[in-house]
Amino acid sequence: MKDHIYTIPVTNGLKSGCECPFCHMRAEIENSVIEFILGSAYMEEDIRESTDEQGFCGHHLARLYNEQNRLGLALMLHTRTKHINAQLKKLTSQKPLRKKDAKTQAAIVSSWLYGEAHSCYICNRIENTFKRYVFTYFYLWKKDESFAELTQNSKGFCLEHFALLLTEGEKQLNSKSYEAFASMLLTLQTENLARLEDEIDWFTKKFEHQYANEPWKTSRDVLKRALLKLSDSNDDTNPS
Repeated sequence: MKDHIYTIPVTNGLKSGCECPFCHMRAEIENSVIEFILGSAYMEEDIRESTDEQGFCGHHLARLYNEQNRLGLALMLHTRTKHINAQLKKLTSQKPLRKKDAKTQAAIVSSWLYGEAHSCYICNRIENTFKRYVFTYFYLWKKDESFAELTQNSKGFCLEHFALLLTEGEKQLNSKSYEAFASMLLTLQTENLARLEDEIDWFTKKFEHQYANEPWKTSRDVLKRALLKLSDSNDDTNPS
């Protein structure tokens, strides 16, 4: 299978040895977007307009803060705060004349604030890119017979992305292709969950006296891998 610039992130994810190739792809996108934001991009007018309007979720604010570009973060937060203040003043500029109007205004402000608190420029960039990766995955599945082998050699997927592939596969593939795809995916996932179960079991045995001097085999880092396999890919506790 010959790689192209648009297929490399997908094939690299499948070759990563990660418990979920799609979690690996998602993490790579996230790192790339954060690096982009804290590079010269935050001084570009169109980018700043987007970050002012969309803001950042708590998880990504923490990521930006930990990158140590405090000046870049401060500049973005300053204009984001100005944007929030300006919008809030618009929504509260008119004093309600009646009690009913006050409740309506409060409901409008509350709904707006909730939306702002859950809006994130980085999340949106990740989602848009990730959707293209999923599309590329099925494009390669349909166009290149050797791509199936690449999937079969992976360690399966986290529960969320396993479900995603089954759902998207039904949309992207014809009935015959989907039947083969789903069968392969179910076998792959079952085998790798069984492998993970055995690794966790051996990890627990290592705390028993009779196994103390036995090798760890592949279980030394199994808890971290199990968290990735079994958790929501968007969960902040995800170790990917």
